[in-house]
Amino acid sequence: MRKKKAASSLYKEKIFILNGPEETAALGKEIGSSLSKGSVLALSGELGSGKTTFVKGIAEGLGLAGSHEINSPTFNYMNVYETTLPLYHFDLYRLRSPQEFLESGFVEFLSEGIACIEWPEPALPFLPASTYFISFMHTGVKSRKVSMNQTLP
Repeated sequence: MRKKKAASSLYKEKIFILNGPEETAALGKEIGSSLSKGSVLALSGELGSGKTTFVKGIAEGLGLAGSHEINSPTFNYMNVYETTLPLYHFDLYRLRSPQEFLESGFVEFLSEGIACIEWPEPALPFLPASTYFISFMHTGVKSRKVSMNQTLP
């Protein structure tokens, strides 16, 4: 796993080049072990780009044994996993608007544990300023470029 750093005046940015799902999960595990209550991660990228694999690593970093059981909650919007802190795994692909996110009652979960949100666009107006924005991009059959930004406090 190679890591490059870039900085701008608005964001702290880290770029990772990952070769395979094992490295994607390992990055998630490393990040997961450092998260605290109220952490929100907004995950963007094409289908199959590694978002759910990354969440498996997050869960492992938070102490969940059997992270292989984690799957994307596409049809029920949210899965909850009991880790050292509750892990709320959202997949908002089927939501059409911020209003639908608000009406779902999901906003209350953003501060209760760790929230990993795939396809986060409907939730954007409700995300805290400290949200980690992580994008996944295919660079080859198994390789991915992962870009992580967090607004400065």
